[in-house]
Amino acid sequence: MVVFNAREKFLKELETDRDCVERLRVRLTCLSQQSTMTPVIRPLFVVATYKAAGEIVELKQFCGDLCTLEQDRKTIEPSRTLQQAIEEACKRLGLTVRAGMDREAGAAS
Repeated sequence: MVVFNAREKFLKELETDRDCVERLRVRLTCLSQQSTMTPVIRPLFVVATYKAAGEIVELKQFCGDLCTLEQDRKTIEPSRTLQQAIEEACKRLGLTVRAGMDREAGAAS
């Protein structure tokens, strides 16, 4: 698995891999997990994955913490902007965006 945490590098890799992206499909979702340190805080990530040449390529970018209405707004807006940038890049490259995440066989959720 190849993992990126910066949009620009992931999109550059996607463009390079464009001709070998399986099923011409990129998976895109938001992932919120409860903090192990403070239960009321939930970090929010945008996760995009695709398979190319038998390898999973993943972007997992932190967008902020969900914890209060005001903070949630500040976190959700960048996540939407990032998702939109990924969707636009995929459209330009002729790739389909679908919900979810690709995982390696046997990987924990």
